[in-house]
Amino acid sequence: MDTRQLLRAFFAFPLVTFKIMAAIHWEALRLWLKGARLVPRQNAAIKTGLSAGKSNDYTSPALSAGGKQ
Repeated sequence: MDTRQLLRAFFAFPLVTFKIMAAIHWEALRLWLKGARLVPRQNAAIKTGLSAGKSNDYTSPALSAGGKQ
């Protein structure tokens, strides 16, 4: 895309970014009102372990639909 196309897109859809940001915050508010809590993870900013093939809490078999391990 060149500068002219970017400017045209910006002026055609000026509030799309704000709409997306508002939608994310709306969903966060709904989760907060339902009582969902943030689960802190140690060293989450450094490495999540997903690329190394390690499982996280939300991928453990105990939480799957079948509940089998």
